[in-house]
Amino acid sequence: MNNEQFVKQLKDENIISMLDLIVKEIAKEEWRLDDCPPEFWVSLDSSDVKNQAICLTINHLGSKFTEKIFPRPTATFGYDTLLNYMTHLYNRTM
Repeated sequence: MNNEQFVKQLKDENIISMLDLIVKEIAKEEWRLDDCPPEFWVSLDSSDVKNQAICLTINHLGSKFTEKIFPRPTATFGYDTLLNYMTHLYNRTM
Protein backbone atom coordinates (compact mmCIF):
# COMPACT_ATOMS: atom_id res chain seq x y z
CA MET A 1 0.00 0.00 0.00
CA ASN A 2 1.48 3.38 -0.93
CA ASN A 3 1.31 6.45 1.31
CA GLU A 4 -1.58 8.05 -0.56
CA GLN A 5 -3.73 4.93 -0.24
CA PHE A 6 -2.75 4.59 3.40
CA VAL A 7 -3.75 8.17 4.24
CA LYS A 8 -7.02 7.78 2.34
CA GLN A 9 -7.81 4.64 4.34
CA LEU A 10 -6.99 6.37 7.66
CA LYS A 11 -9.34 9.30 7.06
CA ASP A 12 -12.41 7.22 7.88
CA GLU A 13 -11.01 5.27 10.82
CA ASN A 14 -11.40 5.85 14.54
CA ILE A 15 -8.21 6.39 16.55
CA ILE A 16 -7.88 2.79 17.76
CA SER A 17 -8.40 1.39 14.25
CA MET A 18 -5.95 3.96 12.87
CA LEU A 19 -3.25 2.98 15.36
CA ASP A 20 -3.96 -0.69 14.64
CA LEU A 21 -3.44 -0.14 10.91
CA ILE A 22 -0.18 1.73 11.54
CA VAL A 23 1.08 -1.00 13.90
CA LYS A 24 0.28 -3.68 11.33
CA GLU A 25 2.17 -1.76 8.63
CA ILE A 26 5.19 -1.30 10.94
CA ALA A 27 5.14 -5.03 11.79
CA LYS A 28 4.89 -6.02 8.13
CA GLU A 29 7.96 -3.91 7.33
CA GLU A 30 10.08 -4.66 10.41
CA TRP A 31 9.55 -8.42 10.56
CA ARG A 32 9.13 -9.10 6.83
CA LEU A 33 12.10 -11.51 6.81
CA ASP A 34 10.99 -13.55 9.83
CA ASP A 35 9.93 -17.13 9.15
CA CYS A 36 7.29 -16.71 11.85
CA PRO A 37 6.45 -12.99 12.05
CA PRO A 38 4.72 -11.66 15.16
CA GLU A 39 1.10 -10.55 15.11
CA PHE A 40 0.35 -7.20 16.75
CA TRP A 41 -2.89 -5.36 17.40
CA VAL A 42 -4.10 -2.27 19.20
CA SER A 43 -7.16 -2.27 21.43
CA LEU A 44 -8.99 -0.11 23.92
CA ASP A 45 -9.20 -1.26 27.51
CA SER A 46 -12.44 0.28 28.69
CA SER A 47 -13.00 -1.97 31.69
CA ASP A 48 -12.86 1.21 33.80
CA VAL A 49 -14.72 3.88 31.83
CA LYS A 50 -13.01 6.70 33.72
CA ASN A 51 -9.52 5.25 33.13
CA GLN A 52 -9.52 3.92 29.59
CA ALA A 53 -6.22 2.88 28.05
CA ILE A 54 -4.85 2.12 24.61
CA CYS A 55 -3.10 -1.25 24.63
CA LEU A 56 -0.67 -2.98 22.29
CA THR A 57 -0.73 -6.78 22.12
CA ILE A 58 1.66 -9.26 20.52
CA ASN A 59 1.06 -12.91 19.70
CA HIS A 60 4.28 -14.69 18.76
CA LEU A 61 5.72 -18.19 19.18
CA GLY A 62 2.96 -19.23 21.57
CA SER A 63 3.33 -16.17 23.80
CA LYS A 64 0.88 -13.32 24.09
CA PHE A 65 1.62 -10.08 25.93
CA THR A 66 -0.30 -6.83 26.26
CA GLU A 67 1.12 -3.51 27.35
CA LYS A 68 -0.62 -0.22 28.00
CA ILE A 69 0.86 2.39 25.67
CA PHE A 70 -1.41 5.33 26.56
CA PRO A 71 -1.77 6.86 29.04
CA ARG A 72 1.46 6.07 30.85
CA PRO A 73 1.78 8.19 33.97
CA THR A 74 5.28 6.81 34.49
CA ALA A 75 6.45 8.21 31.14
CA THR A 76 8.09 11.23 32.73
CA PHE A 77 10.30 11.90 29.70
CA GLY A 78 7.52 11.58 27.15
CA TYR A 79 6.25 8.70 25.09
CA ASP A 80 8.35 6.26 23.14
CA THR A 81 7.82 5.31 19.48
CA LEU A 82 5.38 2.61 18.43
CA LEU A 83 8.30 0.65 17.00
CA ASN A 84 10.10 0.69 20.36
CA TYR A 85 6.97 -0.55 22.17
CA MET A 86 6.60 -3.26 19.52
CA THR A 87 10.26 -4.28 19.75
CA HIS A 88 10.05 -4.48 23.53
CA LEU A 89 7.05 -6.82 23.31
CA TYR A 90 8.72 -8.84 20.54
CA ASN A 91 11.85 -9.34 22.65
CA ARG A 92 9.70 -10.59 25.54
CA THR A 93 8.55 -13.49 23.33
CA MET A 94 12.10 -14.75 22.82
